[in-house]
Amino acid sequence: MVRDVVRSGLAAVAVLALAAGCTEDAPSRTGGSPPRTSRSPTATASPTTTASPTATAACLPTLDENGGLAPDAPGVASRVRLGPGRDVEITPSTVAISRKGQPLVVTGVVYAEDCRTPLAGASVYAWQTAADGRYGPSGADCCYLQGVALTDRSGRYTFDTVVPGRYLGGNPPPRHIHLGVSHPRAQDLLTELMFAGDSGVAAGNPLAVTPSKCGAGQRIVFNLVLRDR
Repeated sequence: MVRDVVRSGLAAVAVLALAAGCTEDAPSRTGGSPPRTSRSPTATASPTTTASPTATAACLPTLDENGGLAPDAPGVASRVRLGPGRDVEITPSTVAISRKGQPLVVTGVVYAEDCRTPLAGASVYAWQTAADGRYGPSGADCCYLQGVALTDRSGRYTFDTVVPGRYLGGNPPPRHIHLGVSHPRAQDLLTELMFAGDSGVAAGNPLAVTPSKCGAGQRIVFNLVLRDR
C-alpha cells in the first residue's frame, strides 16, 4: 500500500488551492499509465500560498530533497479520467471499483515560478485510493485510480475521478490525492491535495481544499507552481 512520507523540506508548491463553481470542459479521455516501478512516489509538503497566482510576493517554492518525481510519461490529453493502471490490470471489475463513489473533478493551472506564466505541456500524474480506501488489490502497489494529463496551451489539467477513501485500519492519514508534476523548464514537483475539515487536517493547511458542488459530485480547483530550473 502506498503510504505518505512527511518531510518538512520537501519541495512542492501548490499556489492557490480553492474551490470554484462547476463548469464543463472538453470530454475526458483515459489517462496514460507511467512505466512500472517498485513503488509509487510518496510525498507531501507545506508550501506558501497566495490569494492570487499573480501575487508573487508570497510565492516561494521550496527545495526538493527528493530529487524528482515518479515515472515521467506522456499525457494523452489535458483532461483524463483516472482508472486502473501500473500493477492493476484493466478489467470490468477494476474499472467498476474505480468508478464507485462520489464523482470528483480536480482541475487547475500549472504555473512557472513567477506565478504568472502558465506552463503548457506539463505532465501531471495523479494517483489515489478508491472510495473504499484501497490503492489496489492485495499485492498491487498502484492503483485502481491513476492517470497522466498533459497541460493544454493555457497550462490547465483536469482529472475526472471519485472522492478518495481513507486508508483501511490503524490510524489513517486524512484523505488525499497524490500529484507529481514535471516540465522541461521546471523542477519536478511532488505534492498532494487534501480535504479541508477532514480529521487530522490542520486549519489553514495550504494543501487542504474545500470542494464546491458539481452536479451530483464535487469539484476542486488546485493550481500548482513549479520552481524554475
